[in-house]
Amino acid sequence: MKITYHQKNLTKIITDLSVLTGVTMAFYDAKKKPLFLPTPRKDFCSRVQCMDGMAPCYKSDEILLEKCTRSRQLEYHLCHTGLCDLALPVIKRDIIVGYVILGRLRTPETAQTPPERFASLEKLYKKTPLFNYEKLDCLKDLLPRVLFASAIEIEFDNFVTQVTDYIEHNLHEKLNIATICSKFHVSKDSLYEAFHSNFKCTVNEYISSRRLEKAKELLANTNEPIYLITESLGFENSTYFCQLFKKKEGVSPTAYRKKVREGDTAEHKKI
Repeated sequence: MKITYHQKNLTKIITDLSVLTGVTMAFYDAKKKPLFLPTPRKDFCSRVQCMDGMAPCYKSDEILLEKCTRSRQLEYHLCHTGLCDLALPVIKRDIIVGYVILGRLRTPETAQTPPERFASLEKLYKKTPLFNYEKLDCLKDLLPRVLFASAIEIEFDNFVTQVTDYIEHNLHEKLNIATICSKFHVSKDSLYEAFHSNFKCTVNEYISSRRLEKAKELLANTNEPIYLITESLGFENSTYFCQLFKKKEGVSPTAYRKKVREGDTAEHKKI
């Protein structure tokens, strides 16, 4: 597998979106190395960095990226200045190919004043943008699509592409390794090696992950009952599906659907 980042396009996209939304953004590659960092400016964070240096900011990003890697979902925390930073994984075919950090945002709970030790910077602090849930929801959907359209490319060898395409179009079937090996005339060892090399997982783990991602889409965008989603995605039964879903997402399919439909209200309250 080869990941190509088109630096000029990447810089243009992140810069333009940052200007349009008023949200400071940075981009890190799949190995968590920065490919785009915001230009220093005369704001609250820049003054704090002059006082404390860059080390606390780098450490904050490191912690946030690790949380994001483990959960493979949007993560957030308050940095040492009291501002909110968020990390969004950019994922394609179950592979994290990069991370967008959105930051320097005041939250409703911390909007009035900075921590006491930065009291002298209160005027600059109040000029920091407020956290906006509507903008965040838009960016979560928009950023990956725009980046994959013109800034990030993933190249697999032809064999892996054929197998993953086959899996993608047959998630509703009773997929198994024997069937896939027979269809593509390869040994189990060759198939395992291809998936471990490209996705760092087994074939069955990849299939399960893709089914769960499709289930999340159906739960969010349709009113199909759980048992029909279970059948349409080839899971053994509803009980197994619900157990697997809760193990990965931390909530049941029903709770996930409710959470999404309510606009992640519970998450918003925690920020």
